[in-house]
Amino acid sequence: MSVVSETQKRKKYSKRKKANLRKYTKIRDVEEYIEDVSRQQKTGGIVADKTDAELFTIETCGAETGSEHNRTSKLSSRRIWKPLKCEKNLVNDSKVKPVVSKTSKSWKSKAIAKTKLLAKKRCSGVKKQYDPIDDISTKLQQSQQCCDLWSKADGNDNGLDDDYYNQATGRKRVKRPRSMGVHQKASLLPAVEVAHPGASYNPSFTDHQDLLYKAVNVEAEKLKKIESLHQTFSLPSMSHKEREATWHEEMTKGLFDAESSSDEGIGSDSEGVQVKAPVLADRRKTLKTRRKEEERKAEESKRIATKKDSVQLNEVYRLKSIVKELQLKEASTEAKKKTKQVKRDNARFQAKRLGKLEYVDADIDLKLSEELSGSLRTLKPEGNIIRERLKSLQKRNKIETRQMVMPYRRYKLKEKEKWSCK
Repeated sequence: MSVVSETQKRKKYSKRKKANLRKYTKIRDVEEYIEDVSRQQKTGGIVADKTDAELFTIETCGAETGSEHNRTSKLSSRRIWKPLKCEKNLVNDSKVKPVVSKTSKSWKSKAIAKTKLLAKKRCSGVKKQYDPIDDISTKLQQSQQCCDLWSKADGNDNGLDDDYYNQATGRKRVKRPRSMGVHQKASLLPAVEVAHPGASYNPSFTDHQDLLYKAVNVEAEKLKKIESLHQTFSLPSMSHKEREATWHEEMTKGLFDAESSSDEGIGSDSEGVQVKAPVLADRRKTLKTRRKEEERKAEESKRIATKKDSVQLNEVYRLKSIVKELQLKEASTEAKKKTKQVKRDNARFQAKRLGKLEYVDADIDLKLSEELSGSLRTLKPEGNIIRERLKSLQKRNKIETRQMVMPYRRYKLKEKEKWSCK
């Protein structure tokens, strides 16, 4: 028995023909070669292209002897923080460049590029290579550090880099939401409005009368609303004779309705079924009449089309009128814009509806002419400062309009009579 050698002599063949290439090439060897090249590219590059200096290192210093040196080196190696094996998996060993799309840069990529440029300017010219293990270790050390809140070392308070600490202590203000209007105030009204000159303790006659006139108008509006409510919900006024006339109808309202409804039901059954009338032979459309109707419809559509074309042709000769119409339209849009802007400006001096209740102005505080006194000693104050401040906050859109919640009982109080005697 002859032992067949593993490395058999390859047959010679012409490589010009594709049939021979398919027949004699070994696909497994090609796949192994491709896998080997890709593995080398992922783990530092192709070995054949590397220099000897990259593959090998030369030791310049020999191994030191001595038990004391070895002992100290072992202790120092224990103390030095080493990364875990699970963190080594995060290291990017591949030297294959990532695929970059040729599309335009997004705002995130632009921001990252800007930060990188700033970092380059700040650094001293020597570019430090990024190491993910060092970054993870520094973050872990920062998280494990403990700071004493009560210590004041070197005149600086600890915890200044913590956002929550800064917001809680008032060092850093909370970010204002967009809904509150960062760039504009909620209202242009002043915090404290100047009172009417008629509300003075010693006003002039005209100012006092003007204030009284305003108060009377407010009360008249309230009375009008009350009267309109009474008119809508009050019963109509009727004389005695009219009531006697309608009394009999009201008393006999539901007595004879059953008989009339039964009679109507019988009639409705017969009337409910609609039967189409038969078409007579004389009224049937002949072929001639149908053809004439179609011709009439065609003529009508043709007439409408010609009229439309003539109108379009005439539009060329009325350019001046079209320009005038456009100018009028632009003027009307400008006027509408101005009116809207005026409304917006006026709205900033008025109270908005922030809740379910609508804002109502407070009653005008005033003194009647009999109650006026020339001195501040005998003057009795009107109104309430707290209520006035609350109304001012509501009017300036700082808080929503509120209503006083009165106490109420959820369940009715039960009453019992005790017959027991003690």
